[in-house]
Amino acid sequence: MKPGKRLLLPLLAVVPAAVLCMIIGIGLLFVLPKISQREVDILTLIAHRNLAVLLLTGLAALATLISLTHYFIVNYFLPLQEISEEIPLIVSGNAKHRLQQQGGGQISNLIRTINQAAAVFEQVQSDITASVEASNKQHEKEKTILASLISQLESGVIVCNLEGLILLYNKRAHHFLAENSAGELGLGRSILGIFEKNILSHTLWDIKSKINQNGHNVSSVFLYVVGGQRTLRIRTVPIISEERKMQGYILLMRDLSEQVQLHKKQSQLITSLSEGLRGITANIRTAIETIVEFPKMRAKKRDDFHQAILNEVHNLSERIQQNTGKDVLKLKSHWALDDILLTDVLQIVRQMSFEQLEIILEIKYEPVGFWISADLYSLVVAMLFLLNKIKENAGVHTIYLHSSGREDFIKLEFGWQGNTFDKRLVESWNSELLFLSESSVNRTLEEVLNEHHAALWLQQDKVNRDVRLTLLLPVLLDPVIAPSLDPIDIHSTPPRFYDFDLFHQAGQSIETDDKPLSSLSYTVFDTETTGLDPSGGDEIISIGAVRIVNGRLLATETFDQLIDPGRTMTAESVKVHGITQDMLTGQPVAKDVLPRFFKFAKETILVAHNAAFDLKFLQMKEKESGVVFENPVLDTLLLSSIIHKNQKQHNLDALCQRFDVKNIGRHSALGDALATAEVFLKIIPFLEKAGIKTLKQAREASEKNFYNKIEY
Repeated sequence: MKPGKRLLLPLLAVVPAAVLCMIIGIGLLFVLPKISQREVDILTLIAHRNLAVLLLTGLAALATLISLTHYFIVNYFLPLQEISEEIPLIVSGNAKHRLQQQGGGQISNLIRTINQAAAVFEQVQSDITASVEASNKQHEKEKTILASLISQLESGVIVCNLEGLILLYNKRAHHFLAENSAGELGLGRSILGIFEKNILSHTLWDIKSKINQNGHNVSSVFLYVVGGQRTLRIRTVPIISEERKMQGYILLMRDLSEQVQLHKKQSQLITSLSEGLRGITANIRTAIETIVEFPKMRAKKRDDFHQAILNEVHNLSERIQQNTGKDVLKLKSHWALDDILLTDVLQIVRQMSFEQLEIILEIKYEPVGFWISADLYSLVVAMLFLLNKIKENAGVHTIYLHSSGREDFIKLEFGWQGNTFDKRLVESWNSELLFLSESSVNRTLEEVLNEHHAALWLQQDKVNRDVRLTLLLPVLLDPVIAPSLDPIDIHSTPPRFYDFDLFHQAGQSIETDDKPLSSLSYTVFDTETTGLDPSGGDEIISIGAVRIVNGRLLATETFDQLIDPGRTMTAESVKVHGITQDMLTGQPVAKDVLPRFFKFAKETILVAHNAAFDLKFLQMKEKESGVVFENPVLDTLLLSSIIHKNQKQHNLDALCQRFDVKNIGRHSALGDALATAEVFLKIIPFLEKAGIKTLKQAREASEKNFYNKIEY
C-alpha cells in the first residue's frame, strides 16, 4: 500500500462518527417541524439545564465510536490486508517467511495458526525438495561429466536453435572468439551478433537444400577470420527431428591459423626457389648449349665451361639446402578444403546470383559426377564476384554457363550476349578484394583462385565474335566423405545437458513488449558511486552485472569492473562500499568501461533496484563514452511495490529478507547485482499472478507507480 494511503486509513475512523452525526441531524430536521411549541419550550429548558451533561455525553459517545472504529481498522482491517499479501509469499516465494504478531485477539490467533501452518508447509516443502534433489543427483553427475568433457574439447563447440540463439558453448569456442569485435559470446545471445549474417544464411541454405534432397553429407564448412589474425574452419552440422526438419545446428570450430601461416611459408618457399633457380638453370643451360654448339673448342675453354656448370650445380644444391632445411617438414600440412560436388556449388551460385545480384545464370550442361576440393563459401563468393563483373562491364542480366571436363580438370565457361572487354581488365580483377553488397571474403580473387589451384582467363573468338570467361578447376578422382557427418537425430540420441528447451523458443527481435517476462533475456546491474548526487559531480566507481536467460541466472556470465572516478573519495562513501582510493588507482575511466558494458548488455532488458539512480549516472556519461543505453528497463523497487502494496519496506535488504535471498556482497556492485537478479526471478511469478505477464504490462504498471515519481 502506498505510504500516503496507509497514513490516511486511521483518519477514516472519524467517518462513522460523522455519519452518525449526519443521521441524527437529518432525524432532527424531520422531527422538529412535527412537535408543538410547548414541547419545544420543555426540550429547550431541559437542554439549558443539562447542556454540559449532554455535550459531555455526546462527545464521549463520539470518542468511543471513533476509538472503536480506529481499533477495528488498526487491529483487523490493516492486518488482514497484510495477511492477504504475505500468505502467497509463503506459498510461492519464501516458505521461511513468518507473519508478525499483531492485531486483535482473533487476528492474533489467525496469525499464530497461519505461522504454524507455514512451519508445516516449510517442512513438507523441504522434504519434497530433498526427495527431488536425491532423484536428480545421478542426473546432475552425468550432466556435469558431459559438460566437463565438452569444455575440455580441443574443438570449439557452439549449439544454436533454429532462430540462432546460443544454447551451449565451451571454453575453446570462447577462447577462439575472444578477439572477435562483432559481439559477445553468451547463452541466449544471437549467433548473428558473432558471425556475419550472410555467411550463416548461405551455410544454412546449403544445409537445408541437402536435407530436402535427402542427402547424407549435409554439413557445411566455411572459414572465418577473427581479429585479422586467427583463422577458424567452422563446420555446421544440423540437428534434425524425426520428420527430418531442422531444429538447430552445431558449429564445430578448429583453429587453422598455423596451417594458414605454413601455407604462406610454402608459397614463399616456392617463389624463392623458382626465382633463384631460374637464373641458375639459365646459366647451366647456356653453358651446355655453348659446349654443344662448339664441339671443337679448346680444352681450356671447355674446362672453364665445365667448371662454370659445376659451380652453378653447387649453387643450386646450396640454395635448395637453404630453402629446404629441417623446417621443410613443417610445410607439408594440407590446406583444409572440403570435397564437394560441383553441381552443389553451381546450384548455390545460381540461387544467390538471382537473389543478390539479379542475374539469371542458365546452366547449359550440368557437370554431373564431378568433385572438387574447395572452401565452399569463398569459391561461391568468387564466382558471384565474376558474375557481377560481367554484369557491370557487359551490361547484361543473363549469363550462360557451359561446362566440359576431362579426367583431371573441369572447365566452366561463362558466356553472354552483350558488350565485350579485354584481357587486361580481367587481369586487374585479381588484386581486388571479394566484396559484394551481401557476400564478402576478406581475400583477393587471386588468393582464392590460388587456394583452389584454379585458373582464370578471357577466351575470345574474333571470327565468331564470341567472348567467354573461363574458369578451370582441378577434379578429384577419389573424394573423401567423412561418415560421421550425418545430421544428429535428437530423438534417437537425446542430449542431456544444458538448456535445450530453447529449441522451441521464439528468436530475439526488437519488438519485445508482448513477450512473456520469463522468456526474455536480462542484464541485472548495479553501480557503486562516490556519492548520491550525480548532477552535483559524483562519479561511478564500480559496475557489476549478471545475465538472466530463459529464467536462469547465469552466474558465470558476469561483468565486474572498478572505475577511476578522477576525483578524491570521501570517508563517508568508503564506509558504505569499502572501495578505497588505492583500489581505484590505475583502473580504467568511465568512458572506456561503459562501451564494454554496453556490449555486454546488448539486446537485453536492463534490471536494477532503484534503477533511476543508476541510469542517471549512465546518462551523465553518454557524451563522454559515446554510448546511449536505450534498452528497456525494469526496476525491482517498483515491481515489489506493485505486488506487495501493503508492505512498508521495499529496499533491497527488505526484499532479500522477504524472498530469502542471501546478499553476501552487500554494497559491492556485483554482489548487489546478483542479489537483485535473484529477487527479480522471485518477483516474476507474483507479477504473473497479478495479470502482469509481458514486458509491456510490467512497464506500464511501473510507470503508474508512486515510487516512479522520485527523481535524481
